[in-house]
Amino acid sequence: MRSQKTLGIIFLLLGFLFLADTLNWFFIGDVINTWWPLILILIGMRRLSLPSVSPGSAWMFILVGIAFQLAELDILAFNQIFHYWPVILIVFGLYLVFLGGHTPILGGFLRGRNSDSDEIIDSFSIFGGSTRMNTSQNFRGGSIAVIMGGFNLDLTGAALSPEGAILEISSIMGGGKIIIPGSWRVSVNSLPIFGGVDHERSASASTPDATGPLLKIHTTTIMGGVKILSV
Repeated sequence: MRSQKTLGIIFLLLGFLFLADTLNWFFIGDVINTWWPLILILIGMRRLSLPSVSPGSAWMFILVGIAFQLAELDILAFNQIFHYWPVILIVFGLYLVFLGGHTPILGGFLRGRNSDSDEIIDSFSIFGGSTRMNTSQNFRGGSIAVIMGGFNLDLTGAALSPEGAILEISSIMGGGKIIIPGSWRVSVNSLPIFGGVDHERSASASTPDATGPLLKIHTTTIMGGVKILSV
């Protein structure tokens, strides 16, 4: 339902923009080229509202979006964005000091390949990637976000919480793969923007348990892709 409402709003906005372009009110190409960083900011704000997501990764989306938006508005030059890269270290330091640092912000840089039993995962990668093999026997979901990077999540050794799980995926100019047991019931809600989401079942996958808990996967992909494989 959330995905359908969001997609409906996007179609309404696109319809208005193309209509305005047809009536020569303004050129839609200029609007997209100028205001595309707002997508990053909106994704960050969405992540702030999710209890399973560390605020550090959400603020990273917002800060990156603001930086690129200032550049598009000619308030800040693009080369100045990289000139101020130490701000990322400052944000990360504040996160560790005031929020305890229970989950890394830059999951791709700090952890890479790992095997853990966290009930809730929270991974954020920028210009990098992360590979995770979760073995929790009470998996409750979490969040994975990548910007110009990739991820691989293997859940074949995990078991869903009796209440089910919700997994939020945000991918911008990147993508990844999620491998899940064939016996799991899965619901996929996707919001692809110049991207795609595929859910495939291998020939050897077992039949999903009709009475078992449900894994809900919500994906937002922008110029990227996510593959979900049931094995």
